[in-house]
Amino acid sequence: MTSAPSQKGPTGYQKDPNGRQIPDATTAIAEKLTSIWTRVLARSEVRPDQHFFEAGGDPASVIRLFDQIRIEFARIIPPLAIYAAPTIQSLACLLSEEGPVRFSNALLLKAGTEPPLAFFIPGLGGNVMEFFALLRYIDWDHPSYGLQARGTDGLEPPLDQIEKMARYHLKGIRAVQAHGPYLLCGYSLGGLVAIEIARQLKEGGEEIAMLTMIDSYPFQGSSSVGGRLKSYTRRAYFRAAQMLQRSGADNYTTAEVRELNEKICGPVIKTVSENAHVALRTYHAKPYAGKVMFFRAGIETGFPGLTAWKGLIDDLEVRTVSGSHHDMLRRDAPELASAISRFARAALR
Repeated sequence: MTSAPSQKGPTGYQKDPNGRQIPDATTAIAEKLTSIWTRVLARSEVRPDQHFFEAGGDPASVIRLFDQIRIEFARIIPPLAIYAAPTIQSLACLLSEEGPVRFSNALLLKAGTEPPLAFFIPGLGGNVMEFFALLRYIDWDHPSYGLQARGTDGLEPPLDQIEKMARYHLKGIRAVQAHGPYLLCGYSLGGLVAIEIARQLKEGGEEIAMLTMIDSYPFQGSSSVGGRLKSYTRRAYFRAAQMLQRSGADNYTTAEVRELNEKICGPVIKTVSENAHVALRTYHAKPYAGKVMFFRAGIETGFPGLTAWKGLIDDLEVRTVSGSHHDMLRRDAPELASAISRFARAALR
């Protein structure tokens, strides 16, 4: 389907089919973007108003898209900008603006019409694109947002304390949902941030309808040397396996997405990750007066285990999901998404 031709407006502008004025420079950028999109998505045609993911994009193709933008336009744009500008039209407008690209840390990952909103926090060194596969299988109509670590855009210094991360994300949450009930879901390190967000919200008198932690554990520095060595060995094995594994229709792995993202954004991503490691090592888990649904990996990868949470969480319900810590958001996403969806429905009755 070919879009209607633009009409000429005042000098230096064109009109789109809806009569809006678009600078000629933006139109030229859109033409270049269209060529890049069709190559990256392996499609003969993409509409200027078509959402990148609806056109067949996935996290790996997002990275390839912004790598091509880096080459074609000589600009480094964080790939997460795809959530703020998901169409050729909107991305062309973003690229036409001078200066650094700014966007909210609360990024809409999946649209919906049913309140309340759901908020997802990624793991250490990760980003909200890690929830791409999971959200494909989530069975609800709640608008779903991803909370991205401060500093990812290179415009602010990253944070090195879990409590500060929680306060930072609270600003993003309240910008789109001022009051509860809230649906919170954190993966790995993101689970520690999620429980701190929940604690701060409850202290402010807000309701937490759902708090989900996906294989989230505090730092195991107190473990024995043998235990830590066993843990590191197992995790290294699973990371290597993940690099080799592709499953289903998605031709990418989480590890590849992270590696390519670092290629584009350079030392910025490494700095965010280093600060997150500091936050993990210095975090001391505190009691939480509420219900937590905890999903743990069926294959042990050397994390300290649920003993870390015993006596701290008032109402801890544990479910085991097939696979390892590194498979849960990708290969085992259908199983995990089904369980989270059921928990959310039960919590909101």
